Amino acid sequence: MKKKSRFLQTPIEPFAVEPGLTADQVLARMERISFQGRNLATAHRIWQKMLQDDVTIFLGMAGALSAGGLRMIVAHFVLHRYVDCLVSTGANLYHDLHETRGQRHYVGSPHADDAALAEDRIDRVYDTFASEEEFIGNDNWIAEFAATLERRPHTGREFLNLLGGHLWKTTRADGILTAAYRANVPIFCPAIADSSIGMGLSQARQKSPGAGYIDIIGDIVESANVIIRRPRTASVVLGGGTPKNFINQASVQAEFY
Repeated sequence: MKKKSRFLQTPIEPFAVEPGLTADQVLARMERISFQGRNLATAHRIWQKMLQDDVTIFLGMAGALSAGGLRMIVAHFVLHRYVDCLVSTGANLYHDLHETRGQRHYVGSPHADDAALAEDRIDRVYDTFASEEEFIGNDNWIAEFAATLERRPHTGREFLNLLGGHLWKTTRADGILTAAYRANVPIFCPAIADSSIGMGLSQARQKSPGAGYIDIIGDIVESANVIIRRPRTASVVLGGGTPKNFINQASVQAEFY
């Protein structure tokens, strides 16, 4: 009898739908199916190990997650300390601030007439709409807050913590920035200038000399210090981009300390 190939050892187990299955049971069964089901189960197993071990967990956020309706999931992770550090694009934090201030994003279409949207002063994030006037109000709000801070460079992490604190004190609303402030979870935004938060900071500098200075290099030092507190580091990366590279870079930088 021909010996069975070493590659054919673990058979696929078709997923059977049964009433009363818990999420853990569903994910355990998905370990024995294929494609994204198995990937999801593997991610769940790795996530559980990350939470049990002495690991610093980074969460990287790129793309338009906040505008697309996923901000409160991230806020939940942050508030309940499922992650130790958040690295985000400025856009995700800005759109989070927008909704934390009581404003909304709206269902739109990627095929909308952009000229008609511009005439109505509506901004489009792919298939999502928002008010240009409200965005301008956000920029002014950020500029006014930045102008109240001590006239010295702040690291991006320090500024975002102060911004989250001000947002919490003025709104008492849940969101990513307010959750990070309440849970004392650091947020790094390595490309903060490439966002409307950066535009608000530039307005502060124009109107109030000495305001709006961000020490981005200081963020590199601080992120490396986060790494060296524990023996191991893990990351969950949503969307890649600058946040992913900044997280990887922090681990390299920590080798020099």
